[in-house]
Amino acid sequence: MRRMVEVARANGEAAGRYRPGAVVHADVHLLTVSESHPTLKSPAVDPDAWQALTRGRVRTVPVPGNHHDMVHPPHVAELAARIAEIVGPHQTAGRPAGSPVPAARAAERVTSITRTSEEA
Repeated sequence: MRRMVEVARANGEAAGRYRPGAVVHADVHLLTVSESHPTLKSPAVDPDAWQALTRGRVRTVPVPGNHHDMVHPPHVAELAARIAEIVGPHQTAGRPAGSPVPAARAAERVTSITRTSEEA
Protein backbone atom coordinates (compact mmCIF):
# COMPACT_ATOMS: atom_id res chain seq x y z
CA MET A 1 0.00 0.00 0.00
CA ARG A 2 2.82 2.38 0.85
CA ARG A 3 4.28 1.86 -2.64
CA MET A 4 0.95 2.79 -4.23
CA VAL A 5 0.83 5.99 -2.19
CA GLU A 6 4.40 6.83 -3.20
CA VAL A 7 3.61 6.27 -6.88
CA ALA A 8 0.45 8.39 -6.65
CA ARG A 9 2.38 11.18 -4.93
CA ALA A 10 5.18 11.05 -7.55
CA ASN A 11 2.62 11.14 -10.38
CA GLY A 12 0.94 14.17 -8.82
CA GLU A 13 4.25 15.98 -8.46
CA ALA A 14 5.26 15.17 -12.04
CA ALA A 15 1.91 16.37 -13.37
CA GLY A 16 2.23 19.59 -11.37
CA ARG A 17 5.68 20.31 -12.81
CA TYR A 18 4.85 19.39 -16.41
CA ARG A 19 4.77 22.25 -18.90
CA PRO A 20 3.84 21.53 -22.53
CA GLY A 21 6.58 22.44 -24.95
CA ALA A 22 4.70 23.13 -28.18
CA VAL A 23 1.33 24.05 -29.59
CA VAL A 24 -0.29 21.17 -31.51
CA HIS A 25 -2.16 21.45 -34.80
CA ALA A 26 -5.09 19.22 -33.87
CA ASP A 27 -8.49 19.33 -32.26
CA VAL A 28 -8.61 18.52 -28.54
CA HIS A 29 -11.48 16.52 -27.05
CA LEU A 30 -11.74 16.89 -23.28
CA LEU A 31 -13.59 13.98 -21.70
CA THR A 32 -15.14 15.52 -18.60
CA VAL A 33 -16.78 13.50 -15.83
CA SER A 34 -20.28 14.16 -14.55
CA GLU A 35 -19.71 13.12 -10.93
CA SER A 36 -17.30 13.80 -8.10
CA HIS A 37 -15.61 11.03 -6.16
CA PRO A 38 -16.79 11.02 -2.53
CA THR A 39 -13.25 11.34 -1.14
CA LEU A 40 -10.77 11.83 -4.01
CA LYS A 41 -10.31 14.99 -6.05
CA SER A 42 -10.81 15.02 -9.80
CA PRO A 43 -8.43 17.08 -11.91
CA ALA A 44 -9.77 20.47 -12.92
CA VAL A 45 -10.51 20.71 -16.64
CA ASP A 46 -10.32 24.20 -18.10
CA PRO A 47 -11.13 24.28 -21.84
CA ASP A 48 -9.62 27.77 -22.14
CA ALA A 49 -6.28 26.51 -20.84
CA TRP A 50 -6.32 23.76 -23.47
CA GLN A 51 -7.19 26.21 -26.25
CA ALA A 52 -3.88 27.94 -25.66
CA LEU A 53 -2.14 24.64 -26.50
CA THR A 54 -3.73 23.93 -29.87
CA ARG A 55 -4.37 25.59 -33.19
CA GLY A 56 -7.44 23.34 -33.52
CA ARG A 57 -10.78 23.37 -31.74
CA VAL A 58 -11.36 22.37 -28.13
CA ARG A 59 -14.47 20.29 -27.53
CA THR A 60 -15.77 19.22 -24.13
CA VAL A 61 -17.29 15.72 -24.14
CA PRO A 62 -19.22 14.82 -20.97
CA VAL A 63 -19.01 11.19 -19.80
CA PRO A 64 -20.66 9.49 -16.81
CA GLY A 65 -18.87 8.65 -13.60
CA ASN A 66 -15.95 10.29 -11.86
CA HIS A 67 -12.26 10.47 -12.72
CA HIS A 68 -11.56 7.23 -10.88
CA ASP A 69 -14.45 5.00 -12.00
CA MET A 70 -15.14 6.16 -15.57
CA VAL A 71 -13.07 3.22 -16.90
CA HIS A 72 -15.12 0.62 -15.02
CA PRO A 73 -18.66 -0.74 -15.58
CA PRO A 74 -21.19 0.65 -15.97
CA HIS A 75 -19.51 3.89 -17.13
CA VAL A 76 -16.87 2.39 -19.43
CA ALA A 77 -19.37 1.52 -22.17
CA GLU A 78 -20.39 5.17 -22.52
CA LEU A 79 -16.74 6.25 -22.38
CA ALA A 80 -15.87 3.80 -25.17
CA ALA A 81 -18.78 5.05 -27.27
CA ARG A 82 -17.65 8.67 -26.91
CA ILE A 83 -14.06 7.76 -27.84
CA ALA A 84 -15.32 5.81 -30.87
CA GLU A 85 -17.30 8.88 -31.98
CA ILE A 86 -14.17 11.01 -31.69
CA VAL A 87 -11.65 8.74 -33.44
CA GLY A 88 -14.00 6.88 -35.79
CA PRO A 89 -14.16 9.52 -38.54
CA HIS A 90 -10.35 9.54 -38.66
CA GLN A 91 -10.15 5.78 -39.20
CA THR A 92 -12.31 5.48 -42.32
CA ALA A 93 -9.74 6.47 -44.97
CA GLY A 94 -9.09 3.57 -47.33
CA ARG A 95 -11.74 1.28 -45.80
CA PRO A 96 -14.47 -0.30 -47.91
CA ALA A 97 -17.86 1.36 -47.48
CA GLY A 98 -19.80 -0.11 -44.59
CA SER A 99 -16.85 -1.89 -42.95
CA PRO A 100 -16.67 -1.22 -39.20
CA VAL A 101 -13.81 0.93 -38.01
CA PRO A 102 -11.57 -0.34 -35.18
CA ALA A 103 -12.84 2.20 -32.64
CA ALA A 104 -16.45 1.23 -33.27
CA ARG A 105 -15.60 -2.47 -32.91
CA ALA A 106 -13.76 -1.76 -29.67
CA ALA A 107 -16.75 0.19 -28.32
CA GLU A 108 -19.03 -2.72 -29.25
CA ARG A 109 -16.73 -5.17 -27.42
CA VAL A 110 -16.62 -2.98 -24.31
CA THR A 111 -20.41 -2.70 -24.33
CA SER A 112 -20.72 -6.47 -24.75
CA ILE A 113 -18.25 -7.19 -21.94
CA THR A 114 -19.97 -4.65 -19.70
CA ARG A 115 -23.37 -6.23 -20.28
CA THR A 116 -21.97 -9.71 -19.60
CA SER A 117 -20.35 -8.49 -16.35
CA GLU A 118 -23.57 -6.86 -15.19
CA GLU A 119 -25.59 -10.01 -15.92
CA ALA A 120 -23.22 -12.26 -13.95
